[in-house]
Amino acid sequence: MKNLKYLVLVIIVVMMMITLNQKEVFALSCARATVQEDIDATSIIFAGKVTNIQTATPEKAANATFEVSEYWKGNVNKNMTVGGIYTWNGTTNPPIYFKVGENYLVFAKSVPNDDSSKNIPNNLIAGIDCGRTTLLSSASELKTTLGSSKVFSNQNVYLFSRNLSQGMSGEDVRELQKYLNEKGFTVTVSGAGSIGNETTYFGSATKVALIRFQTARAAELGLVQGTGYFGPLTRVLVNK
Repeated sequence: MKNLKYLVLVIIVVMMMITLNQKEVFALSCARATVQEDIDATSIIFAGKVTNIQTATPEKAANATFEVSEYWKGNVNKNMTVGGIYTWNGTTNPPIYFKVGENYLVFAKSVPNDDSSKNIPNNLIAGIDCGRTTLLSSASELKTTLGSSKVFSNQNVYLFSRNLSQGMSGEDVRELQKYLNEKGFTVTVSGAGSIGNETTYFGSATKVALIRFQTARAAELGLVQGTGYFGPLTRVLVNK
């Protein structure tokens, strides 16, 4: 009987050790490299406020658009959209990785330009589950490691001076397409009007993207929904 009790005790201890090891393995599954290794492996690093989130669909991963306040690495614009923050999981209650209005320090990586990433804006992905991306308020040590940042000059911001509508042409149309693409309201996924391929012609794709932008910002514009007309109200909002 005494030996049986001893055997049971041994079994319990062994099971506890196995459980602890399993927990340790699970925790280490998200183990990260050193900060410098993560910096080297990252395509862009910036700090900014989330201005828009587009939730996932069965065909498209979610993305978040940021108004950048400062940056440390990569080809960064004043407005950046980072895609692939989570994929469709068949629910209307997706995981919240980013919140509109919050400021984050973002470490984003490039993904290959192929069919699997065609719906990821700028071919950039960032997640806050296992990566370095975090709330800016919690990133003081990371910012110290990163060192001096770069900021944008107001002189580089394009100011629109006329109203625009479908059928019009001009350099300001190209700038409007750039603005919409940077804000996450992409003119087209690929081809003319897409990121890096903006044109001077205001076509139907530009109008559709503008309607999406205006609808998302309808409260600020005093609209019920987007119209596709880049008039005084929209121009003032964009120029701010």
